[in-house]
Amino acid sequence: MAYPLRNICAASTNFSIKYMINRDNWQEFVVAMPLAKRVFDICVSCLLLILFSPFILLTVMAMLVEAVFSPVSRGTILYKDIRVSQGRPFYLYKFRIFKTKAIADYLAKYGIVHTKELESDPKNLTFTGKILKQIYMDELPQLLCVLNGSMTLVGPRPSNVAVTGVDLLEGRFQRWIFTCGITGPFQITKGLAALQSQNEMDMDYIAFVKNNSGWKIVLKDSGILWNTIFAVFRAKGI
Repeated sequence: MAYPLRNICAASTNFSIKYMINRDNWQEFVVAMPLAKRVFDICVSCLLLILFSPFILLTVMAMLVEAVFSPVSRGTILYKDIRVSQGRPFYLYKFRIFKTKAIADYLAKYGIVHTKELESDPKNLTFTGKILKQIYMDELPQLLCVLNGSMTLVGPRPSNVAVTGVDLLEGRFQRWIFTCGITGPFQITKGLAALQSQNEMDMDYIAFVKNNSGWKIVLKDSGILWNTIFAVFRAKGI
């Protein structure tokens, strides 16, 4: 069920005692983006886009060639979906890995796309999409979202409007009080035994950003980005 942003604040009194936040006062706990973290985001994103530019060009060419021989795989190069970051909707960009008809059929049935569910069925994926998903490079265009300020490199992973609405109602506020990221502390624990929930890890990271200097935040983000590489190699994705 979809929860429009204008309505999601009206259905619950659940709250998180641990962080003293509830659905009525979460705006008071919003954490601004530190300047050092923002500069780090821009520099690293630009560097990664330059480094991966040959791969990006190869991906575009592969998608175009596949479209010539497989009509069901035709469509846009990028897939965009409305997500929520710091309580604001934005367009998240990925390489399109889905067949256009699969997206249209899912939207017609459910009214909103849950990409994890859609991509769990290989029949919904293009040939190029299957490869991109296997190596997690469908996420690469999210660097554009980092550059335009909608996302950060390290932060809570963004969800669609429906999931983020439920988060607010059930006392999970990380996507409401901080800018969402490509990776985060929970993502680097995938495939390992985690001692905390995703919500707790995200909230601890947000508290770290709020209470520490810029250089400490950059060092922590660097460590998380480095460990994300190993999470990808463990085939656990981001």
